[in-house]
Amino acid sequence: MPVPWLVGKMSQLGLEVHTHNFSLNYPFGQGQTYNGINVYGILRAPRTSSLEALVVSVPYRSLSNHQKGTGAGIALMLALAQFARLQNYWAKDIIF
Repeated sequence: MPVPWLVGKMSQLGLEVHTHNFSLNYPFGQGQTYNGINVYGILRAPRTSSLEALVVSVPYRSLSNHQKGTGAGIALMLALAQFARLQNYWAKDIIF
């Protein structure tokens, strides 16, 4: 996953960007452990106390994966973040 690229794009959009490292011990994979990084950006609503949020989630699959890539979903999420940033009536934070 191009983590620095995604962090940079979200920062350019004015989102509060964070990363989260994780490990998954897959129970059906003979003890396989998968490591990864989640990237998320928070668009803070101007009219809220940040008690509620809407989450927009998109998986990442590289083009080398045997399943279909998810680049279009990431592009759509970034476009939605750009649109949402220009609106000033949100009453909930949005986490991308």
